[in-house]
Amino acid sequence: MISATSEIESVIRCIELGAEDFLPKPFNPTLLRARVGATLEKKRLRDEVRASLARLEEEMDAARKLQLGMLPRIFPMCTPEQPVEVYAMMEPAREVGGDLYDCFYGSEHLFCFLVGDVSGKVRRPRCLWRVRAASCGWPLKCPTRPVRST
Repeated sequence: MISATSEIESVIRCIELGAEDFLPKPFNPTLLRARVGATLEKKRLRDEVRASLARLEEEMDAARKLQLGMLPRIFPMCTPEQPVEVYAMMEPAREVGGDLYDCFYGSEHLFCFLVGDVSGKVRRPRCLWRVRAASCGWPLKCPTRPVRST
């Protein structure tokens, strides 16, 4: 904003209404150019941050959809031969959760129920692969005791 007013209250009011800067008349063209350049740089940086946030939100949404897509939606039917009734759901606390599950019959009398909780990012790909492998019916050994990673 360029104005002939020198009253500080008017300058404050202009800034409060959205002016980025204030120069009194007569103004120095070099100072005006420098302030306009700084304002344009701030706008460019804000636009860049907004675009980065939008990309990040898209990536997180895609990751959430991918993870939720790996979870089973259809569960084994309860039959007299296989008398286990299972239902499950996952509601991530954040955009991408670290909790995963799957269940399947390993054989006629062996029911496997897998639960994974990933708290760090290093093991996430391996855990996601194991859940995906299990959901595809690939053979996995069902541990008889908890498996602890170091």
